[in-house]
Order: sequence, then structure tokens, then C-alpha cells
Amino acid sequence: GSGAMAAFKTITVTSTTVNGAAKYKVSDGTTSSAAKDLGVAAAYMTSAESVTVSILASDGTTVLGTGTLNVASAASDVSIDIQ
Repeated sequence: GSGAMAAFKTITVTSTTVNGAAKYKVSDGTTSSAAKDLGVAAAYMTSAESVTVSILASDGTTVLGTGTLNVASAASDVSIDIQ
């Protein structure tokens, strides 16, 4: 294996241009965070270098769009291309 250690990543989606978006969740392909309201931080344990961010409707389950976020290094004010 790569020997990568899992670490807490704090991810906050503050805004989106996706119509109807109210919540988001983060996944590394193995585990997912709980659905969080936009603007609320998700503390997430992962050893992955990138995660998938899903933009959700207010029900917390309907996926309106997804994008990839690089979490290998600390960053702020990052734009994600949501498809």
C-alpha cells in the first residue's frame, strides 16, 4: 500500500450555484460524511488525496450534482466544478 495515514480533513461548502441546493456530503469512495447544511463544516477522516463532494437538496438524499475536491494539502476558497 501507499502507507498513507488517515487524517481529519475539515471541509465546508459555503455556497453553490446549483439550484435547490441546501446540503452537501463528502465521500472518499469508502466512507461518506453525514449530510451537512451549506456553511456547516464536515470533519471527515480520510487517507484519500481527493474526495467527491455531492450537492444535495433539502431532503439530504437527492443528489443535485457532484464534483471532486483535492484534499492532499490545506487550501481555502477552492472552487469545485460541479457536474
